[in-house]
Amino acid sequence: HHKESRATLGGKLSAVLVAAGVGARTPAAVPDLDDDASEVLGYAVREAVTNVVRHAAATTCTIECGPGWVRVRDDGAGIAPGAGGEGLDGLRRRVEDAGGSLTVESSGSGTVIEAKLGDAG
Repeated sequence: HHKESRATLGGKLSAVLVAAGVGARTPAAVPDLDDDASEVLGYAVREAVTNVVRHAAATTCTIECGPGWVRVRDDGAGIAPGAGGEGLDGLRRRVEDAGGSLTVESSGSGTVIEAKLGDAG
């Protein structure tokens, strides 16, 4: 079972965003996380980035992270009610199963998806 290094994951996500015409801002340094945490948070970032590329019509996507949390922010159109819901529902279940919480704030000026694990933040 091959684990992606965090550096590759960040690079891949940036490439996906850039290919979709979205400017990517990703953190230079990613905190060390245990495997379970990095797997769940990595999944959260991938899912959020997928949403940005598919639905947001954003020009910039900013990925921030810290010990046990990750935040993906875009300046797109926001998530229309009912759009992108399935992926986010699955993501929320996965984060909650890991003992964390997922918040999604969306408005006409963009969306912020934040996943926190355990005692983070």
